[in-house]
Amino acid sequence: MLKILFPQAHARFSSLPLSINTTNRYATIDLEMKRDAINKAQPLYECPQMPGAWRADASILTWLESL
Repeated sequence: MLKILFPQAHARFSSLPLSINTTNRYATIDLEMKRDAINKAQPLYECPQMPGAWRADASILTWLESL
């Protein structure tokens, strides 16, 4: 559940007509809520655990190490 916060009007704006319908609302979450959301999230797709093609060719690794 999001925590909804309504900004309080500053004293210099107190003479302006304010309406709950036009006041900006800010939805915020704290660190615990972020942690819970991340823990509940699932990866978009599964990455195959295959080695890259560059690993099979020793000359590429030798060239990379020489850089």
